[in-house]
Amino acid sequence: MSSETSRITRATRSSQQQPPVPTRAPSRASTPASPEAQRRPLPSRTVPTPIVASTNLPSRTPSPPTPIDMSDFKLVKLNTENLKFSGHKSDYRAWKDVIDLYMIGNPREFPTDQIKVAFVLSWMSGNRHVQTWASNQQTIYTRSGTWPTWSEFQKILDDQYGDPAAEQQAREYLLHYKQGDLPACSFFDTLELWFTLANISDKTEAYNAAKRAMNPE
Repeated sequence: MSSETSRITRATRSSQQQPPVPTRAPSRASTPASPEAQRRPLPSRTVPTPIVASTNLPSRTPSPPTPIDMSDFKLVKLNTENLKFSGHKSDYRAWKDVIDLYMIGNPREFPTDQIKVAFVLSWMSGNRHVQTWASNQQTIYTRSGTWPTWSEFQKILDDQYGDPAAEQQAREYLLHYKQGDLPACSFFDTLELWFTLANISDKTEAYNAAKRAMNPE
């Protein structure tokens, strides 16, 4: 009896339906996104570009200096009132100094010896005699097609208008000239004047004259 009851009890339990196993809630990672989240684009992520120091940079070569345009410079304005030669030998040395000074102050006006010679001839117009001489020299040079160098022409001028008597007197004066109470600057300025009057251009001769005129130490 008891065995039969036990069999019936086991059969009844096996025939009863077991309760269903509840489903596991999905994890956060597998949770589907909402429709709005699916439509909204994700912000793009910008990856910064690494800065790499270059070791092969080109060397900087200094640019050459800009050449100076000499045409922008104006000529020196000098006194031109005394450029005309009177034709008198007594005025020759002072006139020649004015000519030399003008050429020094305006070198671009005299690029050749021919231009220098022509310039001087154009200012030799103080009297009829000097005008005739200058005209004759111009005719000779033009017809021959050969103009003298500046040094040669200065020698021609010295021979024609230099005052031999004045030059000799200046040389004789230098033989006895002494510094005396003159300061050094005034002394040498005066010497330069007498060297010009005496037509002394040799450095050795000028040195000996200066040494002779200086006060003894």
